[in-house]
Amino acid sequence: MRGCFKAACKAAGMNTGLKKGIVFHDLRHVAASHLVKAVDIVTASKILGHSTLEQTLRYVCSTDTDKRLAICRVYENLFRGCQKDINAPEMTSSEVVENLVQIN
Repeated sequence: MRGCFKAACKAAGMNTGLKKGIVFHDLRHVAASHLVKAVDIVTASKILGHSTLEQTLRYVCSTDTDKRLAICRVYENLFRGCQKDINAPEMTSSEVVENLVQIN
């Protein structure tokens, strides 16, 4: 397994090793971060085999993109079903968030 991982990293141009780059265990962090985007944190914790939510939280990384998408989803859920202003320009939720950030 270790040899296959190193070969795959080498083929991808990635450094391996504790001091130089990625290690096999880093894949668990990536998997946990993707898992919590698909299911709730409690379910993710059980799938990962963690005994506490705190342990799961150590594995999960939230990026700026993740935060921006979450804000967009909340915005869409809040205003879904609200009547549209027919004179307002059509904007994506990302554009709306950008405008709100610039205003504040």
